[in-house]
Amino acid sequence: MHLVRARHYQLSPVREGAFVRGRGSVTSMLVLSRRVGESIVIGDSVTVTVLEVRGDVVRVGIDAPRSVTVHREELLRELAETNRASASPSEDAIASLAQRLTRRTD
Repeated sequence: MHLVRARHYQLSPVREGAFVRGRGSVTSMLVLSRRVGESIVIGDSVTVTVLEVRGDVVRVGIDAPRSVTVHREELLRELAETNRASASPSEDAIASLAQRLTRRTD
């Protein structure tokens, strides 16, 4: 086990003991090598097991209690972006609303 300094959202492969550069803030990251069938345990209740490796795709199984939320990072980023876009009205919508409000006061 090695603790390395890494940046969030790292997409390229990491070798043990490597320092990783990527987007986001610098943080400490534990980098482990595991083979198919091997697991890591997080806390007392989460187990992550390597199920299959095909080229650069790794399938993992996560055994965690229902109270632990598990999400794919790219889906969380997409959801956050969609929420930001939904919360910000378009310029056309603002102009249309301004026109309607102006008509009401006339």
